[in-house]
Amino acid sequence: MRTCTCKAVYEPLQISYAIVFFGPTYFATITEEGFTLKRRRPSKNVTPDKMERRWSMNILLVYLIFVSISEKNTVSQPMPKDQQTDVEFPPTIIKNNNTAAVPTGHLRPLGYQRKPEGKVKEYEEAPHPKKFWEDHVSKKRPLVLRQALTESPAALKWDDHYLRENYGDVDVLIEKKKENREKQPQRLQFSEFIDNYKVEDRYVVTVLPDEMRQDVEVPKCLLCGTFRKYLHECNLWMSSGGTASVLHYDADHKHSLPV
Repeated sequence: MRTCTCKAVYEPLQISYAIVFFGPTYFATITEEGFTLKRRRPSKNVTPDKMERRWSMNILLVYLIFVSISEKNTVSQPMPKDQQTDVEFPPTIIKNNNTAAVPTGHLRPLGYQRKPEGKVKEYEEAPHPKKFWEDHVSKKRPLVLRQALTESPAALKWDDHYLRENYGDVDVLIEKKKENREKQPQRLQFSEFIDNYKVEDRYVVTVLPDEMRQDVEVPKCLLCGTFRKYLHECNLWMSSGGTASVLHYDADHKHSLPV
């Protein structure tokens, strides 16, 4: 009896099954550990050449069936999300008083270079434009608006079904979840992205299509005087989680609206 064993690596598939094929010259088993082919002893009425052809075809048949089942199971598993929670905050800063040595926080995560200035100011509604300028914009201090845009159509209506039905035919730009600026974004129809984004390694990062602007509300503190004059663009990010960008800074101020 001749045995051929192949180990297959497909941990994300989580396949748990066993298939047994019986025939006049072989049998094969497929499990979550891989697949094993075992050849029976040849019949006296079958020539060696004919047996070799059968053996080759049997291997091909089982391989094709195995690949087909593996690919089918691949789409059923979503991309894993980064849900790490063991982050030290606020971080313990170890000051390096030796000026000849490396700077404080060298090769350590962001936040280990200096102590935080304090908690980010939170508001239950958008502040007056004057206060917004004096307390935050002019001093470059961030802020969080809680429940400030709960009546925005984007917050009330946006889900996969609504976006597919109303904006599925618009084009968007997509990138890999882990940013690589050497590669150019790809253009894709929004409906195609929505159908597969929970299992594909990609996310939308694009200028908000004109058709979708009617659903996006802007905080009132940005609609006064020069604030409104210097609004440049509105961008759309959409993913199933687990995205990561390279270390960078943006030349413009940002207002982010998680939906």
